[in-house]
Amino acid sequence: MALNYFIIWALNHSSIIHFATFAPNCTREPPNLAGIGFAISQVPTEGGIMKTVYDSMTKVPHSIEPHSSVDQAKKRMYELKVTHMPVLSGGKIIGLLSERDILYLKGLESVDLRDVKVCDAMIEEPVVVDQHNPLTEVCALMVERRVGSVLVQDKQEKLVGIFTDVDALKELATI
Repeated sequence: MALNYFIIWALNHSSIIHFATFAPNCTREPPNLAGIGFAISQVPTEGGIMKTVYDSMTKVPHSIEPHSSVDQAKKRMYELKVTHMPVLSGGKIIGLLSERDILYLKGLESVDLRDVKVCDAMIEEPVVVDQHNPLTEVCALMVERRVGSVLVQDKQEKLVGIFTDVDALKELATI
């Protein structure tokens, strides 16, 4: 198994600022990181080829219809032990519902989750990536966009998976 160096710059322990990859024989020097906390680790590759998001995503994720109630979605997410659920209509990605969205609504006194439709609570333009995108680029995109998950699709724009912050941590734990 080949390895590439993976550098994470951070201002503090909870705020990741930038990802970069460097091949072990790379002549490019990383920037001066004096005064900035950082971690250097190695990312496994398969056969010398950087892993793609497809290699690490949750394949064929559970999804929900847009006209289901948020209460139904909450119960289903709890049963499935997931924190993000793609919203599909006719097999097409139209949104994403997260546990955070549900908790926000639950905190509003005048809102009954049984009366709110998923389509009214979902993120309408979730971050969607191609299944062949390099894993490091997808992680960098998640940091840049400050999201906990991305939906993964094939060339026909069919949902094939979801890649979450938990999936990223599982990958990191294998290093």
